[in-house]
Amino acid sequence: PITILFLTSHSLNPTLLTTMAIASAALGGWMGLNQTQIRKILAFSSISHMGWMTIITIYNPSLTLLTFYLYTLMTSTVFLTLNATK
Repeated sequence: PITILFLTSHSLNPTLLTTMAIASAALGGWMGLNQTQIRKILAFSSISHMGWMTIITIYNPSLTLLTFYLYTLMTSTVFLTLNATK
């Protein structure tokens, strides 16, 4: 999804993109509040971060890629740590 968003961001309607991004960020954060399992919290965190990356794409696509790389690095580190301590 991030690749498609990155490649088509210049031709998408910015108002619609911003509305969907805010909804994604809000929904991911709201649904993650009631979770007790770390994996579910990380899943909803990914939904929320995708919304934030969508908002960033409108203004600076290069910053979106940096955000994506950093989030992927942090999330995979947490998943690998959880997998090793299980």
